[in-house]
Amino acid sequence: MVLLYTKTWNMVDICELRAYIPNTMKKMFKMLGKDVPGEEISFEPEREGWDVYLLEDGTKLKLKTVVTRIDRLDAYRPDGDPVYIVHSSNVVSLDVPESLKKDGSSQNR
Repeated sequence: MVLLYTKTWNMVDICELRAYIPNTMKKMFKMLGKDVPGEEISFEPEREGWDVYLLEDGTKLKLKTVVTRIDRLDAYRPDGDPVYIVHSSNVVSLDVPESLKKDGSSQNR
C-alpha cells in the first residue's frame, strides 16, 4: 500500500522547514582552513549581459560570465551579510578583423 501526501507549500512552510535541517545534513565547505556548513541555493538569472572590449588590433572581444551554482555558507561577513560561493563559467566571443585571420590574411594569399 502506498500513501501519497500532497501539500501546497508556501514561503512560511519552506522557511520553517529549513530551520529544522540540522547542520549534519548540510555540505561542508572549506573557508580560511575551517570546515563551514552550507547549502546550495536555487536561483534564476534576472539579466545576463555581455561585456564588450575593443582591442587595439581591431578585435572586438565579448565576455559573459554565466553562474552555474551558488552556495550559501553558515558564515557571515563583518557587515552581517552571509558568505556566498559563486561557481561560474566564462563565455568568450571574438569578432576578429579579416586581416588578422590566418586563412583570411592578405599575406597568405
